[in-house]
Amino acid sequence: MTAHQYIRLEDTVYFYFASNNTSGSGDDGASPLFDVRLGGAAASAAPVLSGTPDLLTHANFPPGAYEIAIAATDANGFAANATYGVFSTLLVDSQNPTGAVGSFITTPLATSAEVANVGSGSAGAVNIAASEDNASGAIIDSITKVGTPTGTFANIANEDEVLMSIADAGNDIDWVFGYSVGGARTGASVSYVVNVNNNNDSMLLTVYNHGTTNWDTIAVLNGSGGSNFISGDASLFSAHTGTGTELSKVYVRFENNATTPSLLEIDKCVVSAVNIGQSVGYANGKIWVDTSGGIAGTEAFVNAVADNPVLTWADALTLSASTGLTDFHIINGSTITLSAGVVNFSLFGDNWTLDLNGQNVADAYFQGAHVTGVGISTTEVHFEGCDVTTQSVQIGHYDFCSFAETVTHTLAGDYNYHDCYSKVAGSARPTFAKTAGQAVTVQYRRWSGGINFTGLEATDVMTVSGEMGTIDLGSPAGAVAVEVRGTYKELINVGSAVVNLEGAILGGDVADILEDTGTTIPATLAALNDISVADILTTQMTESYAGDGVVPTLTQALMLIQQKLGDFDISGTTLTVKKLDGSATAAVYTLNNDFAPTQTDRTA
Repeated sequence: MTAHQYIRLEDTVYFYFASNNTSGSGDDGASPLFDVRLGGAAASAAPVLSGTPDLLTHANFPPGAYEIAIAATDANGFAANATYGVFSTLLVDSQNPTGAVGSFITTPLATSAEVANVGSGSAGAVNIAASEDNASGAIIDSITKVGTPTGTFANIANEDEVLMSIADAGNDIDWVFGYSVGGARTGASVSYVVNVNNNNDSMLLTVYNHGTTNWDTIAVLNGSGGSNFISGDASLFSAHTGTGTELSKVYVRFENNATTPSLLEIDKCVVSAVNIGQSVGYANGKIWVDTSGGIAGTEAFVNAVADNPVLTWADALTLSASTGLTDFHIINGSTITLSAGVVNFSLFGDNWTLDLNGQNVADAYFQGAHVTGVGISTTEVHFEGCDVTTQSVQIGHYDFCSFAETVTHTLAGDYNYHDCYSKVAGSARPTFAKTAGQAVTVQYRRWSGGINFTGLEATDVMTVSGEMGTIDLGSPAGAVAVEVRGTYKELINVGSAVVNLEGAILGGDVADILEDTGTTIPATLAALNDISVADILTTQMTESYAGDGVVPTLTQALMLIQQKLGDFDISGTTLTVKKLDGSATAAVYTLNNDFAPTQTDRTA
């Protein structure tokens, strides 16, 4: 799915998708179509625009690669300050699947005053792409490259999935990008989309301080493995833009933070810059809110800009309505109590407090918040990197969140928890409850820690996987279907639940296996191996010979070899092997010639 995009009315916006056949291979399919829907319109509303995706035919593109071009013009029925979703279908192997390709928001065409502000006005901010890096040598502070690049800094100007990748060198990555923001401008913020490709590893995103000559950390980039990209915006200060011989220079650095990923992938890293002496504006298209140190007011392009955050959430909503912006940056330590619905809004930040307060949060996105309260959402609300206490929510999606108290699923539908964990120390566990009569499907993927459930019913379906402590199902009366995957400490209060443990690993079993392989089995083998090599080599064998055609023991074989070599008689074509006493017969062989035999056959 192509990332959510922001465009101006009258722009052409592009989306991409790939088609596979039922065997999993790329396939062009047939009869591709796309439809564009106005967000929030009636369910029966006709698409704003329909058309045919373009099949990409260059040899470098695999089968089934398509591009959708949407001319978001007034003539085509599009309007400013609106959200649109893009869906596509095509026929593959007699199947006609539907895909959600992406979404975009339209903003009005720039006014003449706004055009004048870009690069020269009071509130206009312009994004600056990197103009150099340290691939060929240090560009600031003697920092030379560490790592092996694929692609160049030209690839990181846009969020377009054309990447610059940097592989580690000796478990180390250190890369600096240089930006020239212009002599009349100062850097306002850094906008990035990156993938730190290792679980539990991290990197520092730093910027050079021309005043202190130190590198200031503006973000910690935590890895999650695979292709999970991290996006964010970090504010800059005046000292981060150079003067004198370094006039207009901003330097951004990706460097180690204790552990190093094997690969750093950068889709976008740009500096947002504004005119010196003017506001940094709504940096990265966001309303800026600081409920501790902000300034009250609702004047557009003066209040709620990055260097003049607004004090109250009420004023932030007023400015959102007047500017058409629905993304918000919440300054650390702020507290937001929702006073109205925030459908399709996105609230970014870290270490701030959010009370859902019974408001409509359908299709909203919340990042880095301490979350409590009741949320209403008939479609999925998304929480990322949040600390959740007591909460009731309808249709939720959680990534990298911690839980300490009780979360209640109040509406039938799908709930997804990815890379989440218990924040409760010791044997206590967070609890996930549900409203009776609401059939829910819940997935806990890569969950860490213990977990409790209450109110499960026969109509529910649940998957719990990860590295888990105690799983308490709450003794459900109905035959709720539960899949357990990964490792777990114990499963209790199963009640009438139908639990599939196939492939799951009980921690106690692992401990027993480690005990057996580390102590019990070696001790048993040691007790069996009480015969030394010396005993074998110096102990006399008991004389014995196998009969003709009988498989010998080791002793019988060695005895016959010894006697045949050293104690035998030949008479004509008969060779008689003697026993140790020199007279008794051990074996008899018939020679094929009494003069120059070439073959013997044992006959007795």
